[in-house]
Parts: sequence; structure tokens; C-alpha cells
Amino acid sequence: MKGPENSKIWIKIFPFSFELELDSYGRVTYLRFDLYLTYDKPQFSGEPETINQANSFVKEFLSYLKGTKNYFEIPHSFKRTSPLSQKVLLTLREIPRGEVRTYGEFAKRVGLVSSPRAVGQILAHNPLPLIYPCHRIISKNHLGGYSAKVLNKWLLLYWEKILKT
Repeated sequence: MKGPENSKIWIKIFPFSFELELDSYGRVTYLRFDLYLTYDKPQFSGEPETINQANSFVKEFLSYLKGTKNYFEIPHSFKRTSPLSQKVLLTLREIPRGEVRTYGEFAKRVGLVSSPRAVGQILAHNPLPLIYPCHRIISKNHLGGYSAKVLNKWLLLYWEKILKT
């Protein structure tokens, strides 16, 4: 389905709100989320042609919350990422739900042995969190940062851990 360039969808599902940017083929190119602490029925807004993508996203989100998905599997594009960033992001999908790796461990895994900071910078600019679960990478002594706020990182890790046990 070819639609308008860079259309956006806003989705609110307690306790999160999501903003998705779509390319002309309906693939997600950017995903941002934050807390939305008003309990309502799920709702979304955007162009009429984005309704199918919004419904797919809601289904993926609910599957993720139920623990049946390791990460989101929705059509997306690496439009905003370099080849090295793509390699790092793809490797994130090897980390099982409810588990974490340190920046150092992960840097070794992707071949950036001496550069956990480089991994941190790539993850800080992850345009597709949840699709590529960078919240599963933590510092050796604390949670570390998160492009979608550290509280959201903690909530996602907590949620995944609860459903794993």
C-alpha cells in the first residue's frame, strides 16, 4: 500500500502513548513512546489510510504485554540508520525477553570489543525501540540511559521479568 510520505500515527494504550512515523509503504521508520496514565479504551489518530498499521501495532503491543512476543514484529524500515547501527540493532533481537546484557558484553557480541560507548551512542539514537529492544542493554552498575526515558526502560524490564517467571 503506497500512501503519503511520512504519515504519523498516535496511539494511546494505558500506560503508554506511542507516536509512529511511517514511510510511503506503511513501514515504521520512527517510534517514540512515553507514559500515558489515563485509563481509556485504546485510541489512535492519524490519516485514514494508517488505520491498518495502527491496528497491527495495537495487536503487537498486546501480544508483547501478554508475554507471547519477544519484540514487536511490524513492517519497518532502516531509513534512519547506518549499516553499523543496523548491525547493532539486529543483534538486539538475540537477547531473550526478560534478560539483559551490559554495554560491554553487547559491544563484544557485535564486534565493537573496545567500544561500549559506541554501542551506547547507537542505542541512544535507536529510532525503533520495542522493535529493536535496546532497553535490554544496561550499565554494569545501574540501568544506564534510554532514549524513551529511564522510567520506561525500568517498566519494560520489570514487565518482561514478571511474565518470564
